[in-house]
Amino acid sequence: KCVLVLGDEFEIEEGKTLKNILFEQLPYLQEDNFLHFSKLNDKTNACDIIEEELQAINIPAIYKKLAQIPFYTIISLGFDSLIERSFTEQKFDYITDFYFKRQASTELSVPNKEIPLIYNLFGNIGKDESVVLSKDDVFDFLFSILGSYKLPKTITEQLQKATNVIFLGCKYNTWQT
Repeated sequence: KCVLVLGDEFEIEEGKTLKNILFEQLPYLQEDNFLHFSKLNDKTNACDIIEEELQAINIPAIYKKLAQIPFYTIISLGFDSLIERSFTEQKFDYITDFYFKRQASTELSVPNKEIPLIYNLFGNIGKDESVVLSKDDVFDFLFSILGSYKLPKTITEQLQKATNVIFLGCKYNTWQT
């Protein structure tokens, strides 16, 4: 069994990541590839803009190819739905869920190569409070996941049973990785 971890530094265009493309459309200060929100509703506004931009992005060919590889589990470190859209477009079955900070995890079906699991570790853009966009969100995420709100048992079991874990689009030279 092999688990794919799809990082948010995965290039979808020459020299550009999805995060770069989405964040350049936003009027918020950026620091270390995170957004800085100064007003209470800034995050909701940012999520609305990002969600709209995501719908306009065509699914990159590399995502379509990744969907054809029989991974049991794909863990996305992004908050987008491009990999899910790729599975849907190609009419592949899959299970999907996401981590929601400070909320109990729901148990998931055990994935297999016919019906893999796609898990968005840093939230779902349609659920603003689940998404990790700022440094404050990172700390909330860490306190949550290391505290009482663990990952679903299925995710931890899939990682423990994996013979290989492939990291694509994960940079190890930044403080958050």
